[in-house]
Amino acid sequence: MLPRLAEHNDVDALLCVSPRGNDITGWFDKLPKADYCSCRPLSLSHFAHIPDRKMVECLEKFSPDIIFLPVDRYICFGDIPVVNMVRNMEVFIPNMPGDTIQERIRKFIQLRLTCASVRRANHTIAVSNFVKQCLVDRLGIKEDKISMVYHGLNHTTERSNDVRPALIPSGWKDGFLFTCGSVRPARGLEDILQALAHLKAQNVNIRLVIAGETVTGMKNYRDGLVQWFEANGLSDSVCWVGNLNEDEINWCYGHCTLFVMTSRVEACPNIALEAMSYGCVSVASENPPLPEFFGASALYYPPKDFATLAKKIQVAISVGQAEKVKISNTAKEIASRFSWDVCAQKTVDELQKVLK
Repeated sequence: MLPRLAEHNDVDALLCVSPRGNDITGWFDKLPKADYCSCRPLSLSHFAHIPDRKMVECLEKFSPDIIFLPVDRYICFGDIPVVNMVRNMEVFIPNMPGDTIQERIRKFIQLRLTCASVRRANHTIAVSNFVKQCLVDRLGIKEDKISMVYHGLNHTTERSNDVRPALIPSGWKDGFLFTCGSVRPARGLEDILQALAHLKAQNVNIRLVIAGETVTGMKNYRDGLVQWFEANGLSDSVCWVGNLNEDEINWCYGHCTLFVMTSRVEACPNIALEAMSYGCVSVASENPPLPEFFGASALYYPPKDFATLAKKIQVAISVGQAEKVKISNTAKEIASRFSWDVCAQKTVDELQKVLK
């Protein structure tokens, strides 16, 4: 969205502030009307909502009309209006099975920050109807203080650059299940692994490719999953390919028989949009907001119900070619509705409303 904001006719100038150690200046070619500044990384001091000294200097020099924080945070800078964005719903499930003590503490702190920030901000952008309703029901935020703006999707018809991940065994060409996302308990990977074991007990052998980065502090969780599927005789059926680049992950979307999303909670599942843009036939958990995005392009199962998931997988991979084409076209049509251009325009519209 950032390059589109920098090019927008209604944006005179843009100051992009990022924490030290996460420098965004190298993310893009030179953007028009954009300048950059670094700030102190997030810490407990942010409960005071006071920007650090360097950020204050940058803001005073820049003299903004409005401050937009694409995270659920708030900073106080004179009487300048602040709009934030909520796109992390894991903090609302603080005691998720598999979370370490450190992770639970971190979520507790993040939830307190989210509550304080949303209540103090002039306006909040939610990235799905599910997020908006949660802020209304759980935090008591008035509906007129929240707008809903979906994330977008980079649409492309060029697939020639797709690259087969090197870790996928040479005999696995098509005919595998695919799931991806950062490795942590919120992804619910236990569901798909237990479903595979359930199917194997019925002499139904299905292969699975798991992609995703193991986030900080989750190595023991990942190792536990590996030990489980090895102990249950799934070593030849599960391929863990780790973190993939864009070309590699696109190859998986294009060659899998079925895309499976077992997330316990999401805000705006960009991975679901990517899978649909490739026309993947999908099975997803009923957890919100997945049905809000997948719509009629997926089959659904109750979360943690691996037996039902196994049945849905069998149904999905058994559909005839005509039905598969129909589902694929539905998925592509849904994905076509999501655009970063639309997202940027609606974001600018909301910022202008707050200014007025």
